[in-house]
Amino acid sequence: MPYKRKLFGVIAFGLIATLSELAIPKFIQHIIDVVLIERDFAGLWEILFIIAGLVVVIVAVKAVRNLLQRQVIERASSDSQHLTFQHLRNLGVSYFERNAVGEILSFMNTQMTAVQQIYRQYLPVMIEQTVFAVVSFIFMMQISLKLTLFVIPCFLIYYLFGPWFERKAATFGRNSSQGLRELNQKIYESLAAMPEIRAFASEQWEMERLHAAHRFFRSTYMKYVLFAWLRGTFRRLSYYLGAIGIFLYGAYLVQHNDLSTGEFVAFILYYFAGMHILTAIVTAVTEQQLLIYQIEPLHQFIYQKPEVVEPIVPIELESIRGEIIFSNVHFGYSDRQPILKGFDMRIRVGERVALVGKSGEGKTTLLKLIGRFYDPTAGEVYLDGVPLQKLSFAQLRNAIGFVFQETYLFNTSIKENIRFGNPEATEEEVIEAAKAANCHEFIMKLEHGYDTHIGERGFKLSGGQKQRISIARLFIKNPSIVVLDEATSALDNISESKVKEALDRLFAGRTVIAIAHRLSTIRDYDNIVFVGQGKNLEMGNFEDLMEQQGHFYQMVSGIHEDAEVIA
Repeated sequence: MPYKRKLFGVIAFGLIATLSELAIPKFIQHIIDVVLIERDFAGLWEILFIIAGLVVVIVAVKAVRNLLQRQVIERASSDSQHLTFQHLRNLGVSYFERNAVGEILSFMNTQMTAVQQIYRQYLPVMIEQTVFAVVSFIFMMQISLKLTLFVIPCFLIYYLFGPWFERKAATFGRNSSQGLRELNQKIYESLAAMPEIRAFASEQWEMERLHAAHRFFRSTYMKYVLFAWLRGTFRRLSYYLGAIGIFLYGAYLVQHNDLSTGEFVAFILYYFAGMHILTAIVTAVTEQQLLIYQIEPLHQFIYQKPEVVEPIVPIELESIRGEIIFSNVHFGYSDRQPILKGFDMRIRVGERVALVGKSGEGKTTLLKLIGRFYDPTAGEVYLDGVPLQKLSFAQLRNAIGFVFQETYLFNTSIKENIRFGNPEATEEEVIEAAKAANCHEFIMKLEHGYDTHIGERGFKLSGGQKQRISIARLFIKNPSIVVLDEATSALDNISESKVKEALDRLFAGRTVIAIAHRLSTIRDYDNIVFVGQGKNLEMGNFEDLMEQQGHFYQMVSGIHEDAEVIA
């Protein structure tokens, strides 16, 4: 733990303040029983100076302790967040495809709050409070065992009703924690989908969803608050009943000279201070149930193992040529729904291969396997004769450049978005990449050129402009293999021609694997693979497949239902 010393400092300073506070009632007892009776005013001033000194020590020590505690809280929160992000990276693409981003953000935010509360209310503070309560109880017994034993039965009233309230509060605490996560998730979805919501005039529908989530959270949280309040009320009732008993029985003991006035005052001070701390401890222990429910998703997340694991000692290829082989590959996102069933394919170095077939037959899955976002359940995928599972993630993914149908652009400048392909690229290299990708011209027409900020997800740019920037990233990256997932299917003819021209430059000397919907983009490919029934049903160039009049011919002719290749 990098902040171990500061945490020990928090505990040490807290204990110093605690022991100083515990000493004050003893000095007050001495003043009442000795100094005032003997009229020793010199001794009175001496003790008052000691008490004043203790107060100064308490204030100073608590100030330092609070500063250190704040530093520990922020450091722990930062480290916890960093650990979470690191683990998110290790879990890979499959985790994000199966879990909503809003849900991930929600539990991360809840986690930060929970971690802060642990360090603020539990770990160091609980030690101080426990020491204070135990020492107070010892002093109470030392002052008067009779009075101490008299107080204990008063707490039985809480233990008659308290556990029932505890269970109710815990149940609604768990429900409210789940409700908060769902509410945060829906808020994120609402913000992310705002253009679609307005386009479909669905504001009322979305508000009803948010109100329903908020009503559930508010209802469960208020029930939790109610039972937590009832729990605390019964605890305080027993606390005050004990105080009434102390005053009555204590006055009796003083009257019969079984207890001095100073001892009685000191006992009362220890009782109120100790019971206040004790009730705080009990409250903290019971309310930690809510924290446990909030942190539970984080605990499950941290111990979730990644499906795709990097080899401990990977094979390092001197250079990537770009030959890809699928050998009897089986794969499914679940055991009940296999997608690939013995898929075989060989892509030679520098070949352009197009994947076609009906929707849902596994074309995109093949691309994910090439990038090792998933591993086959059986069979192997090879790169230059080496199984992908034996290569490091860095070498594999540095060798592959992806162009997706929807390009993700960051809310920063165009220059930084292009440089995303290679953070070390110079400004001249960025401009050369933009020229090669046919986007230099439109960039220079923008008000700030390459320094223009393009907004969230690049909303200030057209679809074709965003695609060309993504291609510029690949020119900067200079991969051996280019993978395209329907990169031009949503573009108009003019944008497509610009993108196609840029892609032709990019493809030169590289292995290319593409999913395409338009014949115009795949006619000149070296091979076209028809994917169906989880297998490679046909493979050949355009002319050969048309002559065979098989699956590809039927798809192009519109005979196949759900045909995805159009003229």
